[in-house]
Amino acid sequence: MPDSSAVRGEVIAGEPRPGLLSVGTTLRLRRLPGGDFRNGVAVGRAGRLLKINVQGEVFAIGTPLEIECGSMVYLGTLQHRDGPAHTILEEHALDRADLDFMQDRWD
Repeated sequence: MPDSSAVRGEVIAGEPRPGLLSVGTTLRLRRLPGGDFRNGVAVGRAGRLLKINVQGEVFAIGTPLEIECGSMVYLGTLQHRDGPAHTILEEHALDRADLDFMQDRWD
């Protein structure tokens, strides 16, 4: 396995990656484990809090969620809901390209 300097990017746990999830970005999210993906739109961000509008889905407060946005996968929990607006605490942000790179090295 390569040392950490050989990894092209970072897998960040618990810290936002600025600019990757911006207002107006279309995304997909689902309940974990194994829920169906729903479409959503990012409407705001404050540090690790993501605000996403989701139509047609009612998640319970505390529900673990996976959010796909471009090459990024965000994992978090629902903190607040007001109609279609869902506020999610981002707990992990993972770049698929970095994950694929690491997986290739482990295989």
